[in-house]
Amino acid sequence: MALSCGSVAGPANVEEVRDEKFDKIYSCADSAAQIVDDGQTFETIKRLTFNCAVGRNSYSTGNHRIRIKLHYGSAFVGIRSRHIQVEPNLNKMYCGTPSTYGWYTHGRRFVDGQWDGERIHISNADGAVIELTLHCDEHRLSIVICKDSSERDEIEVNDLHCPFPWCLFVQINRIGARLSLV
Repeated sequence: MALSCGSVAGPANVEEVRDEKFDKIYSCADSAAQIVDDGQTFETIKRLTFNCAVGRNSYSTGNHRIRIKLHYGSAFVGIRSRHIQVEPNLNKMYCGTPSTYGWYTHGRRFVDGQWDGERIHISNADGAVIELTLHCDEHRLSIVICKDSSERDEIEVNDLHCPFPWCLFVQINRIGARLSLV
């Protein structure tokens, strides 16, 4: 049974993505994170370093909803252009680089790798289900984070900075986290 926590208003024809998997890890430290459960779970092994993973699928047209459970910790959930190399910025964060769009589970929003304020307010997202919807034809992302209540937000994606195809992009904070595709 699929978990559902409501969606941001948008097209009714949204494909529920069921074949996404975490595909590749990027980290400044060896063996700091791992992908387990046949690509369904991404988790910290060593703390004090940022780790990120990209999804296997590419997205260019249509509307696609990806559901992720945050078991514990703090994480960034969003997208980036598949064709732009994944590299850390000066702070060794991967979400702070061009072509990255999305949200930290504690509320910070990033647009083209730049902090864009806090639009979501969840003090503790442990156990939350995150619905990330890619509206490719409209160059837009929406998110719903569901725990005790639902928090929602949307981002316009600049296709000059983040050309298609897009891929799922997640980053685990230095304190550690565990994410699973559901």
